[in-house]
Amino acid sequence: MDREDWMYLKALAPGFALVVAAAIAMWMLSGLRSQSGLGAALFDTLRWGPLAMAAAGTGIGFFRCYRTYQALNGAGLICHCGGPLGGEVDGRYGPYRKCMSCQRNLSHKHWD
Repeated sequence: MDREDWMYLKALAPGFALVVAAAIAMWMLSGLRSQSGLGAALFDTLRWGPLAMAAAGTGIGFFRCYRTYQALNGAGLICHCGGPLGGEVDGRYGPYRKCMSCQRNLSHKHWD
């Protein structure tokens, strides 16, 4: 695997984990549907939770792949190594962004 493959893998991992957690949650909730009383009421309340988790995981995955695609084509916020920069963090010495490829922290002056 080369550097681009690892960047895509790191970009997709949180979204994939959220979709898998949604599938597990739906599997756990499916047993409540056949029960009567409290189990059925709990299923009616919680049945949209796994769908929201799966939608959020898919959205996160698409957004991170788009950011990685932008960086590989030379658009967006790019590190010196060519990798995409993550979200802005207000750190101890001022705002910075972390590169998704080389894991280096870049201060605010590098992307303005």
